This record gives sequence, C-alpha cells and structure tokens, in this order.
Amino acid sequence: MARAMPKRADVRKALRSMEAGRRRALQEAQEIADSFSIRRESLMHGIPYYTTVQAARMAVGGLEAYLRVELPVRTLQEYLRRA
Repeated sequence: MARAMPKRADVRKALRSMEAGRRRALQEAQEIADSFSIRRESLMHGIPYYTTVQAARMAVGGLEAYLRVELPVRTLQEYLRRA
C-alpha cells in the first residue's frame, strides 16, 4: 500500500514546531551561560548568592533577626522546625 503524501499544512506545522524547539534550546543554553557567569562573578567578589527563593528569604529573615536580637547558633533545619 502506497503512503499518502503529507499535506502542506502538516509540513508547515512540523517545521514551525521544529523551529520553536530550536529557539527554546538556544534560550535555555543562554540562560545556563548567564547563570554560570552570575555564580562565577559572585564567588570571585565574595558576594553571597542563593539558588532558590526559599534560601534567599531565609537569608533575609536571618539578617533581620540578627539586627533585632542576638540569636543562638542553630542549623537551618532547627529554625525551619520552629517556623
């Protein structure tokens, strides 16, 4: 049985999908490169950086608490259990 030729619309749709995938891959590659340079620069200049929003919020909370009162040294997990 002979295979039917694909319709022009199907070919266009497939090409658009491939192009969109290529653009996404290029964007992801740029995001990885940007992420690397941000981490490298922060380490080279002694600037703390956080990889999650939760970690950044905890750091800010810790700094705010430190400015209010002197805190005993505890692990992050101990502070999270109390929150």
